[in-house]
Amino acid sequence: MRKTPVLHPFLFALYFIIFIWAYNASEISFSEIVLPIFVSLFFTTASFMFFRLWLDNVKAAVMTSSLLILFFSYGHVYNLTQGIRMFSFEIVRHRSLSLLYICILTSIFIILKKRKSNFLKITRYLNYVAIILIAIALINLAGYTIKNTTWNISNDAGLLSPQALSEKSKFPDVYYIILDGYPRADVLAEAYSYDNSSFISMLKSKGFYVASNSRSNYPMTFLSLASSLNMQYLDKLVEKVGPGAKGKRIPNEAYQNSLLQRFFKRLGYKTIYFASGWGPTNRNKYADIEFKKFCLLSSEVISNLVGSTWLQPFSLRFIEMDARKRILDAFAELKNIPDIDGQKFTFVHFLIPHTPLFKKNGEPLSLSSFSLKAKVSKDDYINQIIFLNKKVEELLDSILSKSKVDPIIILQADHGSASDGWQVITKELVQERTAILNAYHLPDNGSRYLYKSITPVNSFRLIFNSYFGTNYKLLPDRVYFSTYDYPYKFTEEFDNN
Repeated sequence: MRKTPVLHPFLFALYFIIFIWAYNASEISFSEIVLPIFVSLFFTTASFMFFRLWLDNVKAAVMTSSLLILFFSYGHVYNLTQGIRMFSFEIVRHRSLSLLYICILTSIFIILKKRKSNFLKITRYLNYVAIILIAIALINLAGYTIKNTTWNISNDAGLLSPQALSEKSKFPDVYYIILDGYPRADVLAEAYSYDNSSFISMLKSKGFYVASNSRSNYPMTFLSLASSLNMQYLDKLVEKVGPGAKGKRIPNEAYQNSLLQRFFKRLGYKTIYFASGWGPTNRNKYADIEFKKFCLLSSEVISNLVGSTWLQPFSLRFIEMDARKRILDAFAELKNIPDIDGQKFTFVHFLIPHTPLFKKNGEPLSLSSFSLKAKVSKDDYINQIIFLNKKVEELLDSILSKSKVDPIIILQADHGSASDGWQVITKELVQERTAILNAYHLPDNGSRYLYKSITPVNSFRLIFNSYFGTNYKLLPDRVYFSTYDYPYKFTEEFDNN
């Protein structure tokens, strides 16, 4: 017993990070947890050394583990108890919960200070508990990894024509700009009482074709982009994982070296990628140039982790600041893309207007939640649309004026809006959630091949056939609807015509 090592504080420090990784295995890579592990171990060591000023090693370790358990549980406890009321009074608030936690820690410290017990039995028990918890998390992670391998992306394209390859120097730059959750003009009018015709007219005046009856093929970003970036439906993926699956790792991995990106690489294009701050589109190791400026909470895993800790009362403000900075930086950097030598394929995923972060004149907008599932105020949503329209117009003016060869620009939403939330799935919700902004700037009269009901799965099939001499078949424009709880179980399917 006297030789029992004091390991549990450091094991708990590892466990809470590994738990987040295992719980979100479909969206988090190992590289994203390296920094959190380092910070967690540093925090644990500093806490242990601090408590050693008053306690011996064993007691300081118990105090450190107590602090870690409370620190990392805070966000979960608050989320579970939020909204509990007594006589119309909200019982649990950040102030009251923090005070309770401070009282608990103070009581533990007093007990440890006054008791003469050596706490060796508790040390052994805590060591065992921490080891078992880590083992369970690693087993779950390993099970998920074994079960979820890869999605064999089909490549049914014909060969590039010799003529297309001989004219590579004439190929235009290509911009694929995703505006997350930007609905179609008729939806803005019906669901939000907002007239977006001036923005649509501006696009048309700059040579854009706006597909007035376009819909997304899927209602959620991770499905929609996996489909459009690989120019195919997800039928084979669904067959692989099963309709009851919930994991997102396979479609998320399909972003990293998509069929679209591989195609442009064969043509000698540079892939330019902008980190979005949202897991799957926050990185691309295959990109030639990646714009990923440092932000305090620069990844979704760190944001989620901080939100689950005692730092939750402050985390949302930091997340907002980082997200706004990332968006503004991306708009600024995009204006300089035409100055980069060579032909470029540029991909950027803006998280707005889905999560409003700005008022209509660009002032910061404070949120009550950063969840992509959260329902937002209609006024905030429209003000975000107004701000975004201004930024997009400025961006298009810059790209079009600075480009030596008239570029291809796809301005597209990954899905529509949900003005009344996702609580009840109705026909109206399906129609609103899939109705999207979908606009194309195609040089040399390329818009003559477009049609008003085109969906994202066919965007680049049509473009590649028109400009690069391929023979992709256009697929039926279909819509597959599912929910967050069962994303691969499609409850509504229809042709977009």
